[in-house]
Amino acid sequence: METKGWGTVIRLEGVFDIPAARLVEYSLKRMSAGDRVRIDFTRVRELRDYGIAVLAQALGKRDGIVVKLEGLRTHHVRLLRYFGIDSDAFRPDSTRRVGDGEQ
Repeated sequence: METKGWGTVIRLEGVFDIPAARLVEYSLKRMSAGDRVRIDFTRVRELRDYGIAVLAQALGKRDGIVVKLEGLRTHHVRLLRYFGIDSDAFRPDSTRRVGDGEQ
């Protein structure tokens, strides 16, 4: 994890599976409402669907954290949308908070 101008960056690499997703979940639990985090999947060579499911649960529980997800494949973006993650999390200019409802 590193902190940059936009906020905290979590760079992932290798295989994103359940243990990796739990580490991201733990990192998100340490954050507070209003914190900004970018989760970077660009160096991940394999994303497992169960890891995406755990990530979706973690994102759903963290109301008020501004999250931006980068480097996901179309299939995984679709899965996260099925799990209820707002599509704004995938947009580069997104500033909406995870958990904010539609207005």
